[in-house]
Amino acid sequence: MEVTSEILTLEVMHRFVVCIFEAFFTQKGFIGEGGATPGKAIMQLRVVTCDSIVALDANTVRVYPAGDLGLGWALLRSFIKNFSYAFIFPICCTMYFFQHNRTAYDHICGSIVVEEYPQQFVRNRN
Repeated sequence: MEVTSEILTLEVMHRFVVCIFEAFFTQKGFIGEGGATPGKAIMQLRVVTCDSIVALDANTVRVYPAGDLGLGWALLRSFIKNFSYAFIFPICCTMYFFQHNRTAYDHICGSIVVEEYPQQFVRNRN
């Protein structure tokens, strides 16, 4: 029983470190709006704020206000995401029930994960 409690303690400590790491990178974009962990940045994805979504065509949407999350929302999103993966695994499957593949923690925190557009499109979108 002692080994199990030590492993659980290590897992919780690991989750806290992961949450801080993820929140640090998703709170604010280093280039443009929206933050991204290193993996999301490689895949050209960003996490941005989302109050409303307007469909432009079948594969494109416009997200408002599409800004930085900020540290508070990034921490909350990260904690809900990582602890639900660790202890309540089926909650990660909620993305199949929400529009635009948003997860429950994205809805709670008012965020969405989006693909980056080429810079010339971003400048000419207004």
